[in-house]
Amino acid sequence: MIEGLIIFGLLLLVVAGFIGLGVLLAHDELAGDRAELEAQRQALRAEWTALNQTRRVNDVFFTARDTMRRAEADKRQPHRPDPTVIDGEWS
Repeated sequence: MIEGLIIFGLLLLVVAGFIGLGVLLAHDELAGDRAELEAQRQALRAEWTALNQTRRVNDVFFTARDTMRRAEADKRQPHRPDPTVIDGEWS
């Protein structure tokens, strides 16, 4: 009877040890996964920031280009009066 309780206690101890070891291994694996995901997140954030800055530069460039084209077109065309103004009054 006592031998059975001792064997049962030892089995419980071994099972608890395996469960504890499994928990520690899972925790270690999750920490590694978290570190990898954090590195990927930082890389994606850097890429997104670079793309956003590129978009802003493109917006400025295209706005400046369009303004220059309009200015050049205005220089080439003779001044035409505003069709909405008749004899100095707004229509």
